Amino acid sequence: MKTKVLSLFTVLLIAFSFSENKVDGSSGTGPDSNCTSIEQSAPMEQGVTSKKYQIKSGIITFETTIAGKKGREILYFDDYGAKELIEKYSNDQLKEAKLADGSTMYTIKYDQKTAYKMGDASRGAAYKFDWNEISASSQGTKAKKLENVTIAGKDCESYSYESSGMMTVFAGWKNICLLTEQKMKVGSSVTKAVKIEENVVIAPEKFRVPAGFAIK
Repeated sequence: MKTKVLSLFTVLLIAFSFSENKVDGSSGTGPDSNCTSIEQSAPMEQGVTSKKYQIKSGIITFETTIAGKKGREILYFDDYGAKELIEKYSNDQLKEAKLADGSTMYTIKYDQKTAYKMGDASRGAAYKFDWNEISASSQGTKAKKLENVTIAGKDCESYSYESSGMMTVFAGWKNICLLTEQKMKVGSSVTKAVKIEENVVIAPEKFRVPAGFAIK
């Protein structure tokens, strides 16, 4: 039984990596570019607005489930999303983080005490929920609006997006993506907010590479 679960988990990870595919002819773009997490790995289909989110700062706690395996992620953001940090936990241990410090994106590996530069951070670390950033040609075809849903006490707009034979449902509030649910024939993945802290004071050090970590 353990071997079957492990095999399913491997298939999911491979399939999810293939989902980071072409959307509307552009390599690595579109809302399906980061479906297994709240990460933003590529720009959306249209332009970028000056403020990513509609509130200045926040701390959002997410629960994740991939092939039955549970995890936790915490999103910290400030300056309306110009600075972001996504912490990833496994068995309540902080393993990895994605940091957008306002100019550069990093992947931080805590067991290695190393931060790896990943390029420009203009889109931030987390996926921005915004129907208006989906191209007009995709609206009503690949992308379809759904009924509002309540997540962590917030009334959220929702839409689905289909690409490469994969259907993903997104829900968000004030441009913050609070739900990503991906369904495939071999299984599913869900990232859902369970706690929202609005307009909180976050120490500036949270958006810096930890002291003593190597930068590569």
